Amino acid sequence: MNKKDNTDLTEEKTENSVKVEPTSAQESTERINAWSGLLNSIANVLKSFAPWLWALVVVIVIIPLVGQLVIAKSFNAPPPEKREVTIQVKSPDWNKVDEAIKNGLQTANENTKNYAEQELQTWVDDLITKVDPGFLDWYFGYVNQKEIEYKGFFTAIKTGVTNLIGLTNIGLTH
Repeated sequence: MNKKDNTDLTEEKTENSVKVEPTSAQESTERINAWSGLLNSIANVLKSFAPWLWALVVVIVIIPLVGQLVIAKSFNAPPPEKREVTIQVKSPDWNKVDEAIKNGLQTANENTKNYAEQELQTWVDDLITKVDPGFLDWYFGYVNQKEIEYKGFFTAIKTGVTNLIGLTNIGLTH
């Protein structure tokens, strides 16, 4: 190394040489000041993010930790006190139960019969109003009743004679 001045530095090495150009003290100070300014501005940026970083730490780490502690404490709760409860079971009086069932069935049967009678009467009354009033007088009139009676009488005689002669066995009657 050769020293010419306090402000000039020169360094030379063989094969792996590193050359440092001569610099002045003022340039070195400026570089140091520039690096210092850069580091200060980075520090200021990090300081401005510090509250947000702490908030993130609280959300990510502390809140779940508190939740785990709450859960752990809830499972360590003492079991509830054991109380003895005496239950007295009374056997029902089966005769009263049978009587109540019998009465219930009879009441239901009577109610059902009454309801069915009312519905049938309503239906019959409705049908009567739909039938022509003249038809009933004709159907139950004297001449029509005699006609039905005579047809019944002659049909019975015809059937008796047919069976007596034996025409039903050979298929001559319909």
